[in-house]
Amino acid sequence: GLDERLTGLRVQQDGHLAVPTDPARAGWWSDGPRPGENGAAVLVGHLDSEKGPAAFYHVASLRPGARVTVTRADGSTVAFVVRALRQYEKNAVPDSQVYATSGPPALRLITCGGAYEGPGRGYQDNVVVFAALAD
Repeated sequence: GLDERLTGLRVQQDGHLAVPTDPARAGWWSDGPRPGENGAAVLVGHLDSEKGPAAFYHVASLRPGARVTVTRADGSTVAFVVRALRQYEKNAVPDSQVYATSGPPALRLITCGGAYEGPGRGYQDNVVVFAALAD
């Protein structure tokens, strides 16, 4: 249900992908594959903010078989089917599985999850949705 232009995000000096500064916006790993290209397009959004639900608030409710459609910059669309939803400690995300730059077109959606550790610390975990190109 998200209908927002994505913000380009890059890997920071600490090795982590930046997150959107505006909780209402989602972003994408702009140095990675674009949706529909070989490899995994990675979209990132906040779960919530001090003002309430944020862009990816409903991501953790996606289940295998759900469809996610991405509209690309040229107006064309590409559809993906959710295959799995996994939760990882923030420092234990399997980067090689999430940030795949080769292989069949795929989509990864990343948001926060797990226990909230307080202001300035955020959530303990990341939720990652793994989706494959729809037939």
